[in-house]
Amino acid sequence: MASEPALLACPPMTYHLSVLNLLPVRDPDMGAKQRAWEINGARWHELAEVEIRRHSQYEIRLTSLVATRSALIAVAVDSPPTVELRRSLTKSLGLDFGPVPELTHLTLGRYRGALSAPHQLLDQVEQAQFEVPITVDRLRLVRERVYPSVGIDLIAELPLANAR
Repeated sequence: MASEPALLACPPMTYHLSVLNLLPVRDPDMGAKQRAWEINGARWHELAEVEIRRHSQYEIRLTSLVATRSALIAVAVDSPPTVELRRSLTKSLGLDFGPVPELTHLTLGRYRGALSAPHQLLDQVEQAQFEVPITVDRLRLVRERVYPSVGIDLIAELPLANAR
């Protein structure tokens, strides 16, 4: 996949598994996001801290690659603990913005423009075979300043129950 010049690898420091977005990630109005954090941030932090204690650490397994319209992602097949955590956080934080996502993924790279050989990339994605176990033992509450997770403020690191 390194042969695709339009594919830019994400810096390892930006690797993360999103559990729940508290605000729309692609909303260009950073002022509105800042105001939302000022109004709700302390409450979100407090409620998330209580809810997180109800969930134990768990493992996910990244097992496949998917080429989306904007990125190359590694996907964990079937992660019920992540989906349950998303649902319980959505409820306890009083968020209601539609169905809770069920896809658990890690973004590996983004496209900076049109792909030079899209069929070649898709063939490589289909042939990729791997299994990467990841222990989820904490959540980070972050405020994103620069999308996609290039500039963030770490608000809190919240350990799940039974975290080692």
